[in-house]
Amino acid sequence: MGKLTAGGIVKSAFGGSDIKRAKESGEIISLADDLKAAATDSLKKCASLFGVGLHLYGDSPSEKSAPKNSGNGNGAAKTNGNAPSNGGNNGNNGEEKNRLSSRQLGMILGLARERQINRDKLNGMTDERFNRPLEFITKSEASWLIQELQAA
Repeated sequence: MGKLTAGGIVKSAFGGSDIKRAKESGEIISLADDLKAAATDSLKKCASLFGVGLHLYGDSPSEKSAPKNSGNGNGAAKTNGNAPSNGGNNGNNGEEKNRLSSRQLGMILGLARERQINRDKLNGMTDERFNRPLEFITKSEASWLIQELQAA
């Protein structure tokens, strides 16, 4: 288990590594190296939760236009330009599994920090575009927002 603290925010994650054994005898080769690999994996996962090095994972959005929104059919959508809309569902209509990933959240927060956009302004942006706070936007909306922040 690793823990990384930055700016008063703490991120924790587990790391893992296979124990390497000799083929013939099954004896452990170097447990210290295996434990070090697990610790490194843990630290890497913690850092990714802060948005560090996410470009290395290859998850950057590839489309140039905003994703199409399937909506929830209530007609209460709030849109802004090409931004996907949520249909006014406020993130509570059973689409929790489609909510942005922790990796996307970290990427958004990192890009916002680089562009000197504070959390309140970021939440204002997502509320204006998607009618809900950042933590409740969908994966496709998060991808669109990442593109917008990268282009800014």
